[in-house]
Amino acid sequence: MIPSLNRRMFLARGALALPLLAALPALERCRSSQDRAGEDDEEIFQRAVRSVRAGVGPSTTPGEVVAAVGRQFLGAPYVAHLLEEPADERLVVNLRQFDCLLLVESSLAIARTLLLGSSSYDVFRAQLMFIRYRGGVIREYPSRLHYFTDWVADNVHKGVLEDVTRALGGGRRTTPIRFMSTHTESYRQLSNPGYLEEIRSAEERLSSMERYVLPVRLLEEVSERLRSGDVIGTVSSVEGLDIAHSGLLTADGGMLRFLHAPLSQGKVEVAPGSFIDYLERHSVSDIVVARPLAVHP
Repeated sequence: MIPSLNRRMFLARGALALPLLAALPALERCRSSQDRAGEDDEEIFQRAVRSVRAGVGPSTTPGEVVAAVGRQFLGAPYVAHLLEEPADERLVVNLRQFDCLLLVESSLAIARTLLLGSSSYDVFRAQLMFIRYRGGVIREYPSRLHYFTDWVADNVHKGVLEDVTRALGGGRRTTPIRFMSTHTESYRQLSNPGYLEEIRSAEERLSSMERYVLPVRLLEEVSERLRSGDVIGTVSSVEGLDIAHSGLLTADGGMLRFLHAPLSQGKVEVAPGSFIDYLERHSVSDIVVARPLAVHP
């Protein structure tokens, strides 16, 4: 978990639309930093693409591609607040450091680029924008999908994910979502009254929508229905917050394990033991499960 009240840190139906690609030239590339090997983000992207593409075959599922991409970042450092910049909202790309959701987003965006048959960095950036922002379009700070519940719902609507939580046996959750609007001191951007009102409106919508969580006690019964690459959100016990942490399932020797970027370890890792072992060690009571979908050119 993350020692900050920032929600993100506390924690295309098929093809790219032409308007999305057309918007890319206006987006600033984030290539100012380098990792310890001296690579910039585009070089890291190309290396990941080359590595993962070699193992993709006709029977490889979208989720397996997502998990394979995520494993390319094992050992990368955990850093909080990577998207919180002082300038106006823009697309931030960082493949050198991760928080929990940035790892998920980046892995999903690279995988979708590969599944489109592309190795273009601009296509990756377009996919990342498509996943991270409501409707796939940047319209200032409130258009970013700050809550995991909103992130999943919007990406279900866009055809990126399928929320399988209910199908696995999940039950309704009705607790209100209002963390950001009740902790405005933790969000520089919410000093803007218009932004705050938009966030409150989003929270009201999310609180009233039908949403489901899967009790961990049921996981043994449905474990064979989980898949490598499934996106996991662990439900928060903090008042007003939906999800505390996120990551990916990854198959390892016939066992599903948890691939994530935790503060506690300070780097991207595959947690020791099985996914259920991880949940039990961290006293997680409920989870959300979303599954990557196929991408059609």
